[in-house]
Amino acid sequence: MGSQSYLDHLAVAASTWEQLWPRYRRELGGAWVSGDRVPGVGFGPAQLRFANNMKVEVLQPVRPEDNDFLQRFLAHRGPGAHHVTF
Repeated sequence: MGSQSYLDHLAVAASTWEQLWPRYRRELGGAWVSGDRVPGVGFGPAQLRFANNMKVEVLQPVRPEDNDFLQRFLAHRGPGAHHVTF
């Protein structure tokens, strides 16, 4: 793979995906890539792609009674950046 790495995506968390749509979908023009509302454990991811091929992953808590890591993150830090994946 060599010494170079590339940014795959930035992940942003909120209580619901809908809280993130105004910025990432409408204002910045992201196109839906993947994600669905099939119940997960702990979080539900979706990805948007932008004109420069950058992806933003939006995360929302799903079934926090089974795994509350994202809900705890939001309670402690509030909505915003969650992780960067290279």
